[in-house]
Amino acid sequence: MQLALVDYLSTRRYDAHLRRLRRQLAERKQQAWQTLLRHLPAEVKIHHNDSGYFLWLELPRIS
Repeated sequence: MQLALVDYLSTRRYDAHLRRLRRQLAERKQQAWQTLLRHLPAEVKIHHNDSGYFLWLELPRIS
């Protein structure tokens, strides 16, 4: 098992996998962001970081 893992990690297949995964995560983040913009009220602020795959929401204070 360890030899198979070393072989996989040392080949270009692993690099290709990581590139594909990064692209998919960026696309999903973009889709989530667009969906939130479309469905949430304007008072909700959506924050994101260009170097990550996360979104966070800033909700207005309710009195």
